[in-house]
Amino acid sequence: MTDQSTQNMSQVEVSFAYDGPAMRAHRMDVQDLAPALLAFGSLLKEANHTVNGEGSTVNVFVKADFENKCFQIHFEVTQTLLQHALGIVMSAQVSGAKEILEWTIAAWDLLKLLKGEKAVPVTSISETDTKGNITIAIPGDNNQVIYNNNVIRIYENQNFRRATQNVLHPLSKPGIEEAVISRQNVENRFSKDDYASIIDSCRAIESDSIEPQIVTALLVVYSPKFDTKAKTWQFKWGQQKITVDISKTNLAQQIVVDNEAHADRHKVEMMITQDRNGRLLYAIEKILETQKSPEQIKFGLVDELDDE
Repeated sequence: MTDQSTQNMSQVEVSFAYDGPAMRAHRMDVQDLAPALLAFGSLLKEANHTVNGEGSTVNVFVKADFENKCFQIHFEVTQTLLQHALGIVMSAQVSGAKEILEWTIAAWDLLKLLKGEKAVPVTSISETDTKGNITIAIPGDNNQVIYNNNVIRIYENQNFRRATQNVLHPLSKPGIEEAVISRQNVENRFSKDDYASIIDSCRAIESDSIEPQIVTALLVVYSPKFDTKAKTWQFKWGQQKITVDISKTNLAQQIVVDNEAHADRHKVEMMITQDRNGRLLYAIEKILETQKSPEQIKFGLVDELDDE
């Protein structure tokens, strides 16, 4: 039997520094530093959860280098062997630590670029190109920029935005002029003005909320839970991985008990709402059509309820 505690690790190193006259003495107020370090871990965990759902976890380890005025942070994305194997079976991939880090920094850049405005998608997340990119219009500049769809999903995560504000909050203090994030000879610098733009952009998004809406979507099971009582499953919707409430359907019964192929495509009516933290919630209201996969994959599982 497979040991579910076995783990595959993805790791990337990054250094984060605050710089300015106040840093010349190699000292930093612990009341500024501690919340920022905790927030750095939180924002990476939120970014990872947004992209990978329950498929992986992030651990953030800190090694401080006070002489160089920077705090080097090591983090890793870890998947259990069982979850990783399911990802292979379903021809999907858990995004690794390096990707999560790059998309996190890109989300900061987008918040900086927007300068208090809200991103306006020109193409929807379900209409990504072959590289998973979508086009964003920058209000006021009449410009368009291209980002990976996961950057937009991370940008839309309210907890991520709150953590971002806490990480960069020391820039509001006198004598701290820049925050610098570095990895593999690549640097991104954020000034006090950038911090102000990011704060304004975060506030602009907080003031917005979406009305519940029903869309017609074509979903493919990404991560089934072999339990007929499970209320949520993960699906692929275009290039996006989403967690969907299936409690109004008999989808779990079809796949787990009746051995329906997990690779089938399901045309559904799906309700999209937003929770108090700004996260999008998905629920299947009705299955309109099931399109059989050319290659039927049978699992041959038996519902535990049959044994009762």
